[in-house]
Amino acid sequence: MKKAIRLLAKSTMRSVNATTELILKAIKTRISGLNVFIDNLVTDVEKKNSQLTDMISNKIEQSTKQEADAARDTRTRGLFHITNALTYSAIAEESECAMVVMEILDNYGLDIIKKSYSKQTADTNAILSDLDKPEVAAVIDKVPSVRSMVEELRSANEYLKQSFIDNVDNKLDNDAPSASKISEIILDMVNNDLIPTINTMSKISPDEYLDTYKAVSKIAEEHNQSIKNYYNRNRKE
Repeated sequence: MKKAIRLLAKSTMRSVNATTELILKAIKTRISGLNVFIDNLVTDVEKKNSQLTDMISNKIEQSTKQEADAARDTRTRGLFHITNALTYSAIAEESECAMVVMEILDNYGLDIIKKSYSKQTADTNAILSDLDKPEVAAVIDKVPSVRSMVEELRSANEYLKQSFIDNVDNKLDNDAPSASKISEIILDMVNNDLIPTINTMSKISPDEYLDTYKAVSKIAEEHNQSIKNYYNRNRKE
């Protein structure tokens, strides 16, 4: 007897998530309501897969946090370099403003972008605080380009701080297993419960279930081929 097809054990987390969604859709559109046991299996797998989708989304948000960190570094460099260039401006207001701002920036140095998150944030907060002193702010307000750079740095700094706070809150609120563990659980449910049940029913009642099993098998075959291609490409590289 031919065994029911299985999703490869080395399937990636995202591929498990996407393929499981396709398998569930194939089952639900063809035999939903036909078998209580299968309906319950589908519901259980769907819940786990939704959890994995959310966890993958959180990983994407963390990559956004890295982009926010890089954006703050860019704004910091811009403020340092452009302000330094403006110290040579022939326009008196620009050169005077730049001299005042550079005196503050030089107290911290551009090397702050190489520091840890907490130290860089503390230094950036301190820079912005110094630049917000009334006598300094009054000079900066006369040069729109410098004021714009200061505000862009402030926004980037606040956005990054909030992203770290959100990340900590998510970790405190989330005692669930890791995304990789959830992916393993889904793979087990699909391979050892869902597909074998559909396969068995396709033999018992082919008129009702064979079409569904063929659809699920096709999805699984394409998934496995995609995974094989993925690993073959990586080996060649």
